[in-house]
Amino acid sequence: MKVFLTIKLALLPFVVFWAVLAWQQPAWAVWLGLGLSLAGNLWRASRAELAPLELGGLALFVLLGIANDVAPSWTAANALWLSFAGLGGISFVSLAVGRPWTADYSRASYADSASTPQFQLINMLMTGLWGMLFLVLGLCRWAGVSSWITTAIVVVGALISIFGPHFAIRQALMRMRASREECHWPAPSFSESSTIDCDVAVIGAGIGGLTAAALLADAGLKVKVFDHHVVPGGFCHSYLRKAHHDNKPVLYRFDAGPHDFSGVWPGGPVDSVLRRLGVADRIQWKRVTHSYRLRGRRIDVPADWRAYVRLLCEMFPASADGLVKLFDTIHAIFESMYATGRGRSGIPGMPETLEELLAFPRKHPQAFRWMNRPFDDLVAAHVSDPELIAYLNALSGYLGDGSERLSCAQMVPIFGYYFKGGFYPVGGSGRLADVLTEAITARGGEVLHKSKVTRILVEQGRAVGVALGDGRIIRAQAVISNADLGRTFTELLKPDDLPAAFRARAAAILPANSC
Repeated sequence: MKVFLTIKLALLPFVVFWAVLAWQQPAWAVWLGLGLSLAGNLWRASRAELAPLELGGLALFVLLGIANDVAPSWTAANALWLSFAGLGGISFVSLAVGRPWTADYSRASYADSASTPQFQLINMLMTGLWGMLFLVLGLCRWAGVSSWITTAIVVVGALISIFGPHFAIRQALMRMRASREECHWPAPSFSESSTIDCDVAVIGAGIGGLTAAALLADAGLKVKVFDHHVVPGGFCHSYLRKAHHDNKPVLYRFDAGPHDFSGVWPGGPVDSVLRRLGVADRIQWKRVTHSYRLRGRRIDVPADWRAYVRLLCEMFPASADGLVKLFDTIHAIFESMYATGRGRSGIPGMPETLEELLAFPRKHPQAFRWMNRPFDDLVAAHVSDPELIAYLNALSGYLGDGSERLSCAQMVPIFGYYFKGGFYPVGGSGRLADVLTEAITARGGEVLHKSKVTRILVEQGRAVGVALGDGRIIRAQAVISNADLGRTFTELLKPDDLPAAFRARAAAILPANSC
């Protein structure tokens, strides 16, 4: 409503023009409209603002003023429909230059989302709608259509302007939520049954499979985890090698993959899940430090991220102001992303309810603006020094090989190594897998090694268990696959087990670099 009233105020010169024109005073109507429009544009100019609607309105009244001097009778007969047609033209010109005029008046009411693509799209639609309505009104006035019809058109336009943006935003958010899950799997019913071996069969004892199994076991379900390896953890496991040093037997421990864990801070995902399972005190974490050597320079990254920013500012003084603003923005996005994890074990994600989705842009404007945009764009908006950008991207090796263009949602979480610290579990990365395994077995679950799954069993469109390499069949009420996507869809499932529309996509899945 506030936006609609603001637009009405911007259209005041036209309202006065139409009112005086209705009193059969065309000359007065033109000059009053021109005077009010000129005053409004001078006020805008004093504030260093540009409003396409008001600027276009001034140009229109200037043209009507010239027409009134040259051909007063013709102007009096055609001024009304020309004013509406002119407003329609102004609307479409503003669309053509990428400045929908409705945005100038809705920006104050939606300041938190004014820089987002969604805000621009909605205002493009609203400006286009009013452009069409103005042209229709102009056509109706030219054809002498009943005033009841034109009044109805204005009322419909007003209602759409008042309620349309809210409706459009809610619809867009609902579609966005729905798009997060394409298949809409039905929730399994865990009823008592004597024909099953477990409630949930989990394929793969990687950290994802172990975490899922531990949380399900904690919820009271009977779970079995199957893995073809001899130890749990997937890439997050440690292995031992015997050797001799100084004629003494020694035992070396190697980590298969992870060596720097984020999410360990109080309230972070790793810490929260372990505390929820009651095993957080079974791991001792040590802070990991970073040291970068790039282009002949060396940086030992301080433990406090603000000190790191100061260090970078000293190294790149020409970029200092932008660098500070960049890190402040990244930190704000980081805090906003993890704020969504409150109440669900610190695991961030899309807000659960539509009301929370609607409130997110207001509470977290930087995250809403940048999260789905390329991280390169965020950096480029603040700094341009290639060497500095190389330091800013130093952690990107945790996410890929450099060929990908990563979004802010992908890059910002790894800045947690600066904001909150990265940690290593005493005893090796496999210690995390061991602790999760202990949580599963303590709740009656099982983690079975050297148990390769060869097939997911599907009956009547539902996963009902797994077949193992030794010929055993494990019946379950639900199956979780922590195997990779390609193997899950092309080896563990038969083509006929998949929805027809998904088969081609499954067949086209290619291996990619591990995170």
